[in-house]
Amino acid sequence: EHASFRLKLDHQRELNGVPLRTDRAYLSVDQGFLGISCTKHVPPTPGGASQVREQSGGAGLILVDGLHVAKTLEAEDKETFATLTELPATFARTSEATVGAGQVEEWAERLVLGRDLRGHITQVVFDDQHRTVWDGAPLHGLRFLEAWRAMANLLYRPDVLVSQKLQQGDMLFLDTRRVLWGKPPGGGEAGGE
Repeated sequence: EHASFRLKLDHQRELNGVPLRTDRAYLSVDQGFLGISCTKHVPPTPGGASQVREQSGGAGLILVDGLHVAKTLEAEDKETFATLTELPATFARTSEATVGAGQVEEWAERLVLGRDLRGHITQVVFDDQHRTVWDGAPLHGLRFLEAWRAMANLLYRPDVLVSQKLQQGDMLFLDTRRVLWGKPPGGGEAGGE
């Protein structure tokens, strides 16, 4: 029998915030860099929502250096670190517009902590929004989900979070193999990709 469940994270995330993530984890090929910009209000398209909302004071972002977190995790919890370098997660994106309600459009199975041939961590892949439920052996599933939870809780520690405020016209480029980004609750609705 398979374990299909998610563990509740210790940190609290408001519904209007965007959880920390590396971008496009559901692609099997890394995109390399992501540009995030803070723009003016884009009016809604017929039948669709506005892509970007204007907010005075700029767009708030939270950023984390994933490689720093991986090194911290290795120093503090070697077992969890090993699990995230050995057991892959499946990430998937669905698109109702192109393939029908709930059907998977793109997916990839990837290690959360990827290594090079010398064993150095070169990539962090973390995206709770696009991670599918565990669909493997229950023993490995529980081990993986507990490791995922430990990583998530480490990502939200105040000593690793960096807040960045973008003003209209600002653009920020992120290395998608290293930097996790999100929007804080109630403070990040302006801006877009």
